[in-house]
Amino acid sequence: MPRRPAARSLWRNEFRMGETTDVRRDHRYAPTRCTVYPLLEIIELKPQRSTGVLRMRATVHNQKSELVLEGGHAYLLKKRPTS
Repeated sequence: MPRRPAARSLWRNEFRMGETTDVRRDHRYAPTRCTVYPLLEIIELKPQRSTGVLRMRATVHNQKSELVLEGGHAYLLKKRPTS
């Protein structure tokens, strides 16, 4: 199995990102060829000394506006050096 490339920044690798958690709950069945609408929402930005934690909420609704999936992610971000 090939290795996944490391996360890269648009700012010349001045920060790195690592996923720390992933939580998921399935609510409804979404059949094949069903249109789904994903939504990502930033719910917390927590600065620390040299890093920061970004928490996101993820939801997916079907075309009937029924919640199909919900979950969350937490990312550990390294801060860019200040000039």
